[in-house]
Amino acid sequence: MVSTVANMAIGANAYQRAHFLSEVTGQPVDAEDRPGDAETGITLPNGTALYFVQGWGVLTDPEGNEFRILLAEAERASLPPVSA
Repeated sequence: MVSTVANMAIGANAYQRAHFLSEVTGQPVDAEDRPGDAETGITLPNGTALYFVQGWGVLTDPEGNEFRILLAEAERASLPPVSA
């Protein structure tokens, strides 16, 4: 069986990372997104969406493997502002 990626979420400074990967992939950052936005995206030609968002928490399992979870609204509100 072959798997395909439909969407990928990437945490941390959303617009800055999206802008970097926009240059790498040659695809524009979504038109409505602006510097300082907590969420932004890029859609690749094959339809895969790269979604960048501030506010993910990083956890590790007992073996040290990292995984990310979406923080609750109250937790996201307590984070420092996103810098452009």
